Amino acid sequence: FRAWAGSVLLGDADAQRPQRWRRVGDANARSHQRSVQDFRAAWLLEPDARDARALDQRAGEQRVQRRQADGAVLRYWISTSYAAMTALHGRARAAMEAHKLALGIARANHDDLRLSESLRTLAGVEVDFGNKQDALLHIDEAIQIVQRANLPKAELDFLLTKGFVLLSLKRYDESWTVYHRAEQFAIEQKANDVFPVIWGNYADLSYHQGNFKRANDYVQKVLTIARQENDPMLMAYTKATMGLLAVRAQQDKQAESYLSEASSLFREANRLVDLRDLYGNQAQAYAAMDEFKKA
Repeated sequence: FRAWAGSVLLGDADAQRPQRWRRVGDANARSHQRSVQDFRAAWLLEPDARDARALDQRAGEQRVQRRQADGAVLRYWISTSYAAMTALHGRARAAMEAHKLALGIARANHDDLRLSESLRTLAGVEVDFGNKQDALLHIDEAIQIVQRANLPKAELDFLLTKGFVLLSLKRYDESWTVYHRAEQFAIEQKANDVFPVIWGNYADLSYHQGNFKRANDYVQKVLTIARQENDPMLMAYTKATMGLLAVRAQQDKQAESYLSEASSLFREANRLVDLRDLYGNQAQAYAAMDEFKKA
């Protein structure tokens, strides 16, 4: 059930963007400073470079290089923004093409920071609309990049995505292992906002593995946080899982109430993919109880 990954793939990424772009800005500033230092060194060490035309030519070359770098950043930003908008409205093909374009820009410019984020976001779209095996390959590559760069916060976020990809592939034991690893990262980093996401996925994994009691224990923990924070999407995901559990417990009135509340919240937020997956899981739950007409 994809619900628990939604806030990670969109909300968390948006929340991190100011910090991520500040780091990029700092890197660009340092690059510009190095260019100035190189220019000054050339002035002191190369007598021929004191010719005004040679200096103008060198300055022009540096301006071109900076414009090219700025152009790459702009193209990347446009591609990722377009991908996010199209994915939100369910335009899968356009979203994947835009993400692949951003990925190509990052690769061409040897920009590991944007490359890893492009791989992660592409995996998020592929798991919903494309090839889930491709999604797994892409998120694994992204994790390798952030591990080499020693970026534990990014690794935590990417592990959450990988856990969801494995859950979608019905590789439940592997998914549980990845989420447990993410939980340890969250404890080390004191990333308390991540725990509801992990517990929600624990609930879904337990449900799919047939351990309904454990699923209910986790979903009740998330429900408490959803009420405390008045988070409508967290509440929607929680109610969806509670509805599926009620179907399996043959609590028809409760199931109808929970599932109706979840679908209403998804509709209000225009979360069409979540709504699609809710109906799919609901149909499977009814079929498992031999209620084929409802399914």
